[in-house]
Amino acid sequence: MLWRGRVEDAIAIFDNCHSRQVINFRAYLKKHRLRLVDYETCQELQPGSIGSGAVASAVKQIGRRLKISFFAVEI
Repeated sequence: MLWRGRVEDAIAIFDNCHSRQVINFRAYLKKHRLRLVDYETCQELQPGSIGSGAVASAVKQIGRRLKISFFAVEI
């Protein structure tokens, strides 16, 4: 449910549970409900990765190419 942004439904699942972990989890969900993202919709609207791995890899590759160009000019 949280993957789909259905925070209230997720909180309701634990209505009859009274353990300390469940109480803390429900309090967390209530406090941060506006910050929890509907990842399913985000994934449908923006296909592709949300990670930074591809960007970091591209930056490293550009850095290597600049070093090669720099050393070729000095020699």
